[in-house]
Amino acid sequence: MTEDHRKSVLLITRNFPPMVGGMEKLNQKMLHGLAEHRPTFLIGPKGARQFAPESTRVYEAPAENLFVFLLYAKCMTIFLAFSKRLDVCLAGSGLTAPYAWLAARISRARAIVYVHGLDLIADNRLYQWLWLPFIRRCDTVIANSANTRQLAESVGVLPERITVVHPGTDIPEMDSAKASEFRSRFGFGNLPLLLSVGRITERKGLLPFLRNAWPKVLDTHPDAQLVVIGTEPNQALRKDRRSALADIRAYLSESGLEHSVRFLGRVDDVTLTAAFQAVNVHVFPVLDGPDDVEGFGMVAIEAAAHGLKTVAFRAGGVSDAVAEGESGCLLAPGDYEAMARTVVDELTAGKSPDDMWQCRNFAERFTWHAFNAGIQQALTP
Repeated sequence: MTEDHRKSVLLITRNFPPMVGGMEKLNQKMLHGLAEHRPTFLIGPKGARQFAPESTRVYEAPAENLFVFLLYAKCMTIFLAFSKRLDVCLAGSGLTAPYAWLAARISRARAIVYVHGLDLIADNRLYQWLWLPFIRRCDTVIANSANTRQLAESVGVLPERITVVHPGTDIPEMDSAKASEFRSRFGFGNLPLLLSVGRITERKGLLPFLRNAWPKVLDTHPDAQLVVIGTEPNQALRKDRRSALADIRAYLSESGLEHSVRFLGRVDDVTLTAAFQAVNVHVFPVLDGPDDVEGFGMVAIEAAAHGLKTVAFRAGGVSDAVAEGESGCLLAPGDYEAMARTVVDELTAGKSPDDMWQCRNFAERFTWHAFNAGIQQALTP
């Protein structure tokens, strides 16, 4: 092992288990990958210790209140910067970039931030004024997609400081018995099933999809069911002004379509894996907004890893997560007519072994091993 690979890393992030989400999973995988090669320290949310590598020194801060977390994290950052030998100070998102920069300046280390998209364009004047300058000053900015790279450049990050490292996924063993058990457990039988996975926010576009595309799908497949896995976020950088889930339920009630949508809420990994294998197609109708962006679309890669196609709009970083004609279909943002037609075609054709193989072959490019190799390279000066 080279001397460079033994250099220590401090990861500072609020987005870490036990909090739930794609960013949380990414930061956990990143820390585990780093801990295989370097001494690691983590400043994370309360409860993070049980999800971190045994060799990592963990410092927990209350995460329920953002201000309290930031205050605790700042104190811990200063303490570690003065008391430990740090070589890389890594922010798990733009939110903690100021702390990574501060620790790096104190320790004469390198400041690095992994950005996800929204943390570059968050619609908050205070954030734009105070946080973005520190992101610009970091020695390296790791972007999760080509689109996020463009966003980083648009807010003043020097292009030569930016590198793209896509999030990863696990490649599971396929198990038809799990798929059958999922359908039986929830009473779906042989019905055509669509799947939507992720936090229920306005950006995910579920309500416009239900209004503009879903009735057309039901015209051809009246027994189809949309399975929704996920909940509304309660600890996010950008909180929607109203409840997206309440709006969806209200629309379904008014339109008489309640029978066609099943909300499963948050499920465990075993149930999620079974769902990916049991359904016919994954829909990802994210919106293309100027102040809210889908940085990458990890769920599309996870679907592909399970042999499942994704039908999505070409919005934000989704173009990096879906390969047209290989792992799914990319449509012009807002073209619900095309989305309805494509979903109908997928339901009519059914999943073939060739389709499943192509999806999984595409997902192989995004393993967590490849992700961690990219992170290691980005951390090497």
